[in-house]
Amino acid sequence: QASYAVITKRHSGPTAARAQFQIGECLFAQKKYEAAARELLKVDILYAYAEWSAAALYEAELKVFFGAEGGRWPRFDLIFLGVGEDGHTASLFPGSKAESETERLVAAVYVERLQSYRLTLSLPVINAAAQVAFLVSGESKAEIVHEILAAPGGSSDYPASKVAPADGKVTWFVTLDAATGLPAQ
Repeated sequence: QASYAVITKRHSGPTAARAQFQIGECLFAQKKYEAAARELLKVDILYAYAEWSAAALYEAELKVFFGAEGGRWPRFDLIFLGVGEDGHTASLFPGSKAESETERLVAAVYVERLQSYRLTLSLPVINAAAQVAFLVSGESKAEIVHEILAAPGGSSDYPASKVAPADGKVTWFVTLDAATGLPAQ
């Protein structure tokens, strides 16, 4: 059985909520009840509540699903991440409070540049994963990828460089244009 969770989500208001609701309705009509329930739950969690409340609800859902009570971090089998041109990953932006969150599973962060709130898993949750895969493409990300991968032991200031599962593995899938400047391996 496969399950999934959304790592980062824009908190976008009623128009996005309606679109999400329609996805749930379509799945329900196809008698895909479990999938429909997940999509409809996202409407409540991600759009109907204030961002801090949505983060708390999402966190509670993850704790129940993973049985992650008593200070245990949920352990995802696999997390796919990207890297932004500013070195962010998930919605962990450089200098944001979410980047340094160490107690919560999910954080709500306001991204000034985007003029919107986002929900994101915290670094401790990402770093509890068994496997993290970065998928990076585009020449505009070549410099940031080089800085992240060339920094010894995650010493870069970029959030993506802080992804280092203690008992897991990180794999980078980088297109040739995004790998410009990296040593051949």
